[in-house]
Amino acid sequence: SYSDTQLRDIKSFCFNRQSGSVLSFDKTFNLGHIYVTPSVYKNVALQHRRTAESPIFLGPIFVHGHSDVETYGTFFGHLATRFIDCAQTELTLGSDDELAMRKCMSVFFPSASTVVCARHLRENVSRKLDSVIGAKTSMRAELFSSVCDRSHGLMSCSDLISFDAMAKNIRANELAR
Repeated sequence: SYSDTQLRDIKSFCFNRQSGSVLSFDKTFNLGHIYVTPSVYKNVALQHRRTAESPIFLGPIFVHGHSDVETYGTFFGHLATRFIDCAQTELTLGSDDELAMRKCMSVFFPSASTVVCARHLRENVSRKLDSVIGAKTSMRAELFSSVCDRSHGLMSCSDLISFDAMAKNIRANELAR
C-alpha cells in the first residue's frame, strides 16, 4: 500500500546518493499470522527546527503471510517497476538482516547500494555470543567490542581491505585463546 505522493518523494529523496535518503525496510513480528514490512525514508526537503534533522516519513507498506524469497520478490518486483525510470546507481536500500528480503533487493535493484542496520547487527551479534559463549564472560565482552565498537570494531571498517585485516586480527588474537 502506498500513495503517488510517497512514490514521488522516494524518487526525489532516495534516488540521489549525494544528498538523498536511504530507503529502508524492516519486517515486523508478532502480528499474528501476518507480517508487515514498512519502508521509511528521510524527507530531506524538511528539517526539524530544534535538531536540524530531516523527519522520517513512511513509504510503501507490504502486508504478507510469508517471509520467503517468492513473497518478497512480489513486493520488490512491483516496486522495481514503479521506479523503472530512476537511476538505480543513485539508490541506497537499507534493511535488517532478513536474508530473503536482502536477496530480493539485490535481484530487483542490482545497481543499488545496500546497507544493513547497525543496531540490528549489534543485537544479532549479542544474541549469538550469548548463546555460544554465555552472557557474562570476559571473552564475550571482548569479542562483542572487537566486532561492534563504533570507532575500532569490525563494524567501523569502511572498506573490504580493512575489514579483512581486522577480521584476521580478531581470529589471531581473541579467537585463538
